[in-house]
Amino acid sequence: MHITQNGIVYSATDIVGFLECEHSMTLALEALENPVAVPEVDESAALLFKKGESHEKHYLGLLTASASSVADLSGIKGVR
Repeated sequence: MHITQNGIVYSATDIVGFLECEHSMTLALEALENPVAVPEVDESAALLFKKGESHEKHYLGLLTASASSVADLSGIKGVR
């Protein structure tokens, strides 16, 4: 969701989120109006991120080797 001159625009994901948990929509609206400052990434967080990416690449390799097909979503916006 995002704010425009005409008001808040909701995505399909926002609607599904609301249907699954009304409270999540309340939190999302609050964050939209009062964004929380994102803290800087420190060395320990960067290390955890690096190790997580390494683990995911390794696991993807295992899946690719053992599965008949694996979908590559890396080209989709918002997917890393």
